[in-house]
Amino acid sequence: MKVQKYILLLLLLLSALSLFGTAKQDTLRTYNLPTVYVIVDKPSEAIGSLHRIDSEDVKTSLSLREAMQNSVGISATTGSKDESNLRLRGFRKNEIKIMVDGRPLNNGYFGNVDISKLSLLNIEEIQILKGPASPLYGTNNMGGVVNIITKAPPKNYWLELNTIFKRNNTNEIKLSSAHSFDSWNYRIGLSREQTDGFNLSKDFIPTSSENGRIRNNSDKCLYNLSGSWESDLLNFHNIGLDFGYSTMDKKNIPSSIYEHRYRQYQDWMRYYSGLWTKFQMNESSVVNLQLTYDTSADRYLEYNDPTYETMTLDSQMRNQAFGVHPRLTKVFLGNRKLDIGYHYEFQLNRRKDNGSYLEWTYSPVHLHQFFSQYECFLYPDLLLTTGLGLSAGINKYHNDFEPQLEPAVGITYDSSFNSKTSFAIGRNTSQPTLRQLYSESKGNPALKPQHSLKVELSHNQALLKNKLSIYCSVYYNDTKDLIDMYLGRYENIFKVQSQGAEIGMDISLLKFWQSSVNYAYLSYQENSDYYLTETPKNSVELIQRIKLPFNISFIFDSSFRDERLSQDDEGRYHNLDPYWKHDLLITIPYKQIELSVGMENILDENYQCEYGFPEPGRNISIGFQIKI
Repeated sequence: MKVQKYILLLLLLLSALSLFGTAKQDTLRTYNLPTVYVIVDKPSEAIGSLHRIDSEDVKTSLSLREAMQNSVGISATTGSKDESNLRLRGFRKNEIKIMVDGRPLNNGYFGNVDISKLSLLNIEEIQILKGPASPLYGTNNMGGVVNIITKAPPKNYWLELNTIFKRNNTNEIKLSSAHSFDSWNYRIGLSREQTDGFNLSKDFIPTSSENGRIRNNSDKCLYNLSGSWESDLLNFHNIGLDFGYSTMDKKNIPSSIYEHRYRQYQDWMRYYSGLWTKFQMNESSVVNLQLTYDTSADRYLEYNDPTYETMTLDSQMRNQAFGVHPRLTKVFLGNRKLDIGYHYEFQLNRRKDNGSYLEWTYSPVHLHQFFSQYECFLYPDLLLTTGLGLSAGINKYHNDFEPQLEPAVGITYDSSFNSKTSFAIGRNTSQPTLRQLYSESKGNPALKPQHSLKVELSHNQALLKNKLSIYCSVYYNDTKDLIDMYLGRYENIFKVQSQGAEIGMDISLLKFWQSSVNYAYLSYQENSDYYLTETPKNSVELIQRIKLPFNISFIFDSSFRDERLSQDDEGRYHNLDPYWKHDLLITIPYKQIELSVGMENILDENYQCEYGFPEPGRNISIGFQIKI
């Protein structure tokens, strides 16, 4: 406890010292002030190092989960209710913040944004922050941040059509219209994802609850609608809005292959909308204001027979979240920047079922965070970024304001030898989920926020005239007050100390051939009393990119995941076997048309990312894109 206090004192001291830093002398330096919906304008603002997945790497993916599952240090599995179980360096889904263009998504009653049901319509890149998180992101980010960045509306075309077809009547059609004018732009898109389930490996041994080698009860038809509009306001200001809507009439949910349960979603929907404004107060000051609204609903049913006639559970959920996010950004003395602001979010869940919630039960939570972040150059090549957040969560049984400190410091050194070194340290928190607070049988309204002291050191080095680049990162996380079940109730009882390293290398000695090698190592200390499940100790990703004549590209991706622990529904731990997975993608462009052909899991590996839930076997994809 004393060590943590000393570290927090050091963070606050560094924040204070930054105010007296020496400004970098460069009168020609200008700043592009970040618009409110992007949150961080450059990696140094994020405090920890940013990992990016660009649009080229998600062409044959049907969901965000598919796009992320081959990245080292990331585990994206499928859970017992067909929801995504995302983990970053071992941190769990309800400790990770999911955002779209900097706008936080409502994490619902269970504290999980289901990335398997988020559309990849008009995605430019996916930013992933695994280390210390900037206070600019708000609170509830102990495990990291995933920020989905959409494409800017183009000026050279108006209409885009994307299609993907896979085995077993699995397909997605995406149609969008967007254009950028002199003073305004717009975007609107519609997608439809259909599947009758996925094929399993030939080595998979069917069970009594499976339909041969097709994953039983995994069919769905998902519709997504999204749009945005942005305009100049009185020449110096900006205003914009965005919205999204997703719906499924019915979704059959696959059970574990070791159990006999039949489950279903009905009337599943998600809706979000946002309004933001940017006021240019003067040449160095900008005020941003963001209003957000996010709601979701579903009906979850359980049956004890495969004909769906004898129902045992009928549960209905309604989730709402409203947010207000004002922020002032000021640049002064040439290149110093100060951000101050406030994040407020109100979350409300309503639940009704045929068990403990015979009447509609309301579960509200108020989240507050005041934040500031300051950036300056101590020396010409040494950039210091310091931030401080003050957050608190209030529920209907516990309305005392007990603030949590969330300090963070990042130091970045840009060398003249084509290298960059950064050090980041911060304390990030995650508030209890609505289920952990309000569950009729397991809830505990007196739960404290979980928190983690995170330290990260990273280095980027370019060699051989930028034909070889090397990235390495080492990190340490000291996590305490973890919330989990203890004697039938949620408690702040667990702690875990984890450490690891991530190493990457890009080689492009030949103009037409680029190779990438990425490796991640993660372990936790023996005195930890919590297991990091679904997370391998060692993971590897090998990527070969070859440019052929006529701009044809060839991508071969090989991923390795080491042995992992996985927990079943009764709390027992199991060891999952290590596996290799190989994917191939060929893209053929012609003017405004692009054809892509891919093969996933080429060797038809039979593997599980989560105990009892086999992953797809060999699959073939065909994609088509046209821009008009």
